[in-house]
Amino acid sequence: MIVVVDYRVGNVESVCNALRYVGCQAELSRDRHKIVGASGLILPGVAAFGYAMEALGSAAEPLRQAAAAGTPVLGI
Repeated sequence: MIVVVDYRVGNVESVCNALRYVGCQAELSRDRHKIVGASGLILPGVAAFGYAMEALGSAAEPLRQAAAAGTPVLGI
């Protein structure tokens, strides 16, 4: 499952819709268990990565853990 990380900024649902359109299982979430357990992560709208990490709040740490464990992360 691909998790599109929801940090409550921008139209992130459109990213989920695009992934589903091409046949990917995708879910919009900021739940730590879903982030850590994802096969891949997408962090949309990351023109300023520092701001995105700040906006993630408590979801930032699971994202860091997943990335450190080797989970692919795509910032778009």
